[in-house]
This record gives sequence, C-alpha cells and structure tokens, in this order.
Amino acid sequence: MAFMRSTWGRIRLFVLCFSLPLVTSAATSYNLGVITLDSLILGNGLAAPGITVFNIVNLTGDPVSGGAALPQDFPVVTPVTFSNAQLTVVVGGTPSVISLGSIAPGVFTPSTSLQFPDTTQFDSATFTATMNTTSLSLSGGGTTVINSAQVTATITPSAPHLQRGVDFAVLQTSAGVTVTKTHSGNFALGQTGATYIITVSNAAGSTSTSGTVTVTETIPSGLTLVSMAGTGWTCPNSGNTCSRSDALAGGASYPPITATVNVAANATSPQVNQVSVSVGGTTASSATDSTTVGSGSPVSVTLATNPTGLAMVIDGSSVTAPQTVSWVPGSNHTVNVTSPQGAGGTRYVFSNWSDAGAQSHTIVGPATGTTYIANFSAQYLLTANASPANGGTVVANPAGSSGYYDSGTTVQLTATPATGYAFTQFSGDIVGATNSQPIVMSAPHTVTAAFTSVGTAPSIISVSPSSGTGATQSFTGAYAAANGYHDLQWVQMLFAVASDGGGQSYCFVHYDVQGNGFWVYGDGGFFVGPITPGTASNRLQNSLCALNTLGSTVTGSGATLTINPSLIFKQSGARNIYMRAMNEAQVDSGWVQRGTWSVGPAGVGTLSVVPASGTGATQTFTLTYPDPPGFAGAAFGWVQFLVAAASDGGGQPFCYLHYDRAGNGLWMYSSDVGFFLGPITPGTTSNALSSSACSINTAGTTVTNSGGNLVIAAPITLKGPMSGSKKLFQRTLDVLNRDTGWQQTGTWIIP
Repeated sequence: MAFMRSTWGRIRLFVLCFSLPLVTSAATSYNLGVITLDSLILGNGLAAPGITVFNIVNLTGDPVSGGAALPQDFPVVTPVTFSNAQLTVVVGGTPSVISLGSIAPGVFTPSTSLQFPDTTQFDSATFTATMNTTSLSLSGGGTTVINSAQVTATITPSAPHLQRGVDFAVLQTSAGVTVTKTHSGNFALGQTGATYIITVSNAAGSTSTSGTVTVTETIPSGLTLVSMAGTGWTCPNSGNTCSRSDALAGGASYPPITATVNVAANATSPQVNQVSVSVGGTTASSATDSTTVGSGSPVSVTLATNPTGLAMVIDGSSVTAPQTVSWVPGSNHTVNVTSPQGAGGTRYVFSNWSDAGAQSHTIVGPATGTTYIANFSAQYLLTANASPANGGTVVANPAGSSGYYDSGTTVQLTATPATGYAFTQFSGDIVGATNSQPIVMSAPHTVTAAFTSVGTAPSIISVSPSSGTGATQSFTGAYAAANGYHDLQWVQMLFAVASDGGGQSYCFVHYDVQGNGFWVYGDGGFFVGPITPGTASNRLQNSLCALNTLGSTVTGSGATLTINPSLIFKQSGARNIYMRAMNEAQVDSGWVQRGTWSVGPAGVGTLSVVPASGTGATQTFTLTYPDPPGFAGAAFGWVQFLVAAASDGGGQPFCYLHYDRAGNGLWMYSSDVGFFLGPITPGTTSNALSSSACSINTAGTTVTNSGGNLVIAAPITLKGPMSGSKKLFQRTLDVLNRDTGWQQTGTWIIP
C-alpha cells in the first residue's frame, strides 16, 4: 500500500522498514512512515541556485508521521537507531557513496555532507541502513511487529516534485486461538462410550476473544458421535458443535469439552478425528487426533461407590454410580469422585478406592471384568439453636467442619447466656436443665438451648468531666441498678483508644462494690488491688496512669452509685472514656463510651539543694524532692545525692548518699570497698557511713514531708581526697516509678 503527500519543491520518500509475512489468523495492516529521503532542488528560489541537497530523517517513535489514517489507540513504534547508514548517488553511471554512520530517532543528517551541484544531473539516489529488529516493538497489548533488518529506498529525478511511497506493514493480530484434541489408550472394535477431550486456548500475549467461539467435531466413518458436553459450553443434542460467547483472555483456556463416541464393529484403524474452532465465524485453528482401533474385545468394568448412588466422573463425564463401561484391555481411563457430597444433613467424604488409587487417578483397562469401588465415610450435621435468638449461644466442643462431624463423634454442648439472660434447658435431640451435655453424632441432630431474661442491665449514667485535657484529674462516674446500687456487683472505668485497648496503653479502673475496693489492671496482665477508697497507696498503677486511692471516694444513694477516681497520667495521647457495670444477677451492661480525654504526663517537679553553692569541708545540705499530687509522703521509691566532678564520678573521689523511702534507711556508696554501706535509720548515731571520701552524720540527719515534698537535711563531712571544685547532683525514683536521672542542682568547693 503506497500513499502520497504533495510538498512543493520537495520529494519525500517513505521507506520500507517492516515486511508482511504469511499468518493463519485474521489481521489488520497499517502504513506508518518512519524515514524520509528528500531531494530539494534549490534552484527554485528557496536558496542559492546550483545546489541539490538530500535530507534524511529517522522518524521512528512518531505514530502519525506517515500521514495514514490510524486509529486513536494505535501503538507507537519504539524508537530505533539506524546503523551503517549510507547514501549512494549515481551520476553519469558512476556511483558516489557517502557514509552516514548511525542516525538516531528524530535526527536529520547534516545536509552539508549531502550536497551535489545542481548542474550535475543525478541518475538515482539510494539510501540503505540496518536496524536491530530485536529491539523493535509497539506500545499496547495484542500487537505484533513484523519487520526486516534492512532498510532500502531509491529515488530518481524523473519526477522531482512527486512524493513516492513504499509499503511496510505493522501487523495487529487477532487473538491466537488454538484447539487441541486428545484421548487415552486405544479404542476397540464395537467399543461404546469412548471419549475425546477437546481444549480451546488463547496464546499468551494475545488479545481477548470477541464474538462467539464455536467448536466443530468432524467424526470419521468408523465412529459415531454420541454427545458433546463441557462446563459453560452450549452443545445441542444430536449436534456436532459447542459454542460460547464469554471472552477468553490471552494465556487462558476454556473448560474442556468431552466428546463421547461409539466405535463401529468394522471400523478401520487408525480413525482420524478432526476438530476446528472459529471466532466470530472465522476459522482460527484446527486439529486432528489419530486413534488406533484394536481388534481385541472390550471387557465390562463396573465403577461403584460405597454407599451406592454417589456422583463420580469417568473420563471427564459426570455420572451416578454404579456404572458399567466397556474398556479395551490396556487402555487408560481417568476416574474421579466429588468430596464431600450429600444433602439433608448427611454428607459423604471420600476415603479410598478399592485399587488404592488417589481420589482422581488413571485406571488401565483390565484383561477381565473388574469392579472398582470408591469408599466414603459418613458425616452428620449438628444444628444448635438459641431461643430466643438473642438469648445466648451454644458452643460445640470439638468444633465441626461447617457443622459436620464424623459418624460416632461425641460432641459436648454448652449453653452460654447473653447479657440479661440465663440458661433454662435443652430441647430436641438432648433435653434437660443440665448445662453442658454430650451428644453422639450417629445421625443429623438438632438441639435448642432455651434462655430466659433475668432482669435489666445496669445503667451507665455519665462521667464528669466528659471531655478535656490534663495530667491529673478527679473523675465522677455515675452508675445505676434497678434494684438499688447495692445490687451492683462491680463498676469499671476505662481510658483507652478502643474498648478492647486498641493495641495501645490504657488505664483500667475497677471498683468492687460488694468488697469496697479499688483495683487497677497492671502491666503484668492482671488486676492489682484491692485498696479501700481513702487509703494512701501507690500500688494501683500501670504504664499509663496511677490511681490516688487516698483522694478517691465512693458514694451511693438509692439506685445510683458514684465513684470519684483521682487519676494521674504518665503518657500523652487521646483516649476514649468507657464505663461498664454488672449486677448481682450477672447481667453485664457491656462497655459504653461516655466521653473523651487527652492525657498528658504529669511533671516530676524540681529537685533542689540548699545551699546550692559554697565552700567548706563540712556542710548540712537540705535536699528537696517533690512528690506527685495525691502521693505526698508515700513511702515508695528512693532519692539520691552525689558530690562529684561528674555524674559518673569523673574518675575522682566522690560522696554518694542514698535514701530508701520504703525502708526509711540511709546508705552511702564507698569506693574503698566497692558497694553501698548501710542502712542506718535517720536520727540514729552511727559511724558506719564513712569512707576516705566523706562521712554522713546519721544522728543529725532528718527526713520530713513538707508541702508535698520529701526533704532531707544531711550533715556531710567532705575529706581531703575530695579537695577541689565539685558539682552537686540529685536523682529520684518517685512514687509513679519514674526515674529522673541525675540532675545537677549546684556546685561546691572543697578546701
């Protein structure tokens, strides 16, 4: 196919760079110019007369350069570099060869190297080049490029103002649909029910099929077509075709078709069976299958199931057992059974074949009549109901596979009431008020657990404040029970991102109404407590919060119980506030969200020493360590004081005092012996806390709690090895288990 474009004063030649081969499937060809060869006669006023200029440009990568009417989705040719390019100009029968080397996509050759005097009439100009065909491709699926490695084009001056075109082809193929046909073993004279398997496939990389796909059987004279069948195929009775219209993607295959035939008693051998496939009415592929027909007589083979009457597949055909077929001795046949299968609460699961074959396996035709049996085991369905449906559930142990159990299995059934309900009795295939009963699965069984309402769930009234931000807060939570607050067993308050914790830290406060005790769910995975409201304790805490039990109260009046947990938080983050309660009848309200709170870590306060600076070998240092709000004076944790060149001692002698709050004991680290000396109770006379660096006057040491602070006044004598400028450091592990680390709070000069 050639095409023209008129260009005044210019000859443009579109060069062949792809060739069109013979193919067996339908295709559409398009022209697309990729190289131009121009002869510009400059004597026409466009430039200085007397010069002929040849221009060559590589236009690969341009989908419309040829000017052809191309579809909108036509793919673009991959840009390709042309190698070994040269122009041969013949003048007076003598060729002149100009080497152009490589021409990249979109590049013009330098026109100055291709100029010839206009007064010299050229006979012809031929452009040649090579290209790497393996790198050629088109964008878009389902398209094939057919190409050649050599590019050649020739023009003559006989028609200098006419454009000449040379065809090349871009082949856009249809789907690569093929058909195959197979059979197992040899057929026998007079055999009935012999089968062929027909498969239609679409080649990988091909476009999906469009239109009706039709398979046509052409049966030889020695065979009689009995039937054709396949999943998704429409195969008319007494016909020799099957068809379908759903698209077949590239690289996929349709479900196979089974063609069943009978062999004539006088059939010749071989019998050549033919099949073809068409797409949209156009034949796409055909195949033949040559079948040897032996003279041996087929034998009767019976295929059965135990129990009888179950489904099986013989050579691709679905049947109901038992079936008797005629097989040629030595021929191959495939048998399979569906598992599980059944209905009405009874199903059967494949166990084994009598010949020890797999569930799907090949049987070689026996020499004499044989019976093959597929054995199954029975399973029965257990149906467990609750009445009313929202009254609870029935738990089966062990759990069945979709409710089915092997025959003879003993299953334990336990009724679990929902909130507000209690179990009363079983009915059906087990009866009685005893909860958790066994049942033996010897048939399909149905059991119903009856539940009755036991009362109204406790009410979750409110929390105050219901929103806000802060590190410390006393919350007020109100709960109610229809029979009075004394009927409440316990109430709870949860600060968390979700009612199940949400995978983040949470603060879980539990109040035992009957035992009058607070509990907090700890980091160890269990509740810590109980602590009576109004009692000082630091036990109820975890990584997110601590409950100030001294500042927490509980009151009750009529139906309403009010708890006032005083909380201090240790981390930052947004949390929801959930509330929950259970009454004495075990009716649980479940978690109810009543607010939100943005928690933040409470500060540890400022550590200080007086005096914070000075000079001297003997000095009483007054050390202050703040307690968290609500925990003032709590006998928990420890405080420390260090006089040293650095917090790690700095490689020089140091004086290191430690006070254990829980044990009310003073200790001093002695580098002379390498361990702590003590404990000595403050106010007790002792010279035990002494080393070469310093000594502590324990008799003169006092420990007091003042204004929410722990205050220690410690007379210390700093000895000769400590001489020089030193720093004063303090550290505490407070009642919330927070370690401040060493903090410098002053300086001191030791003479």
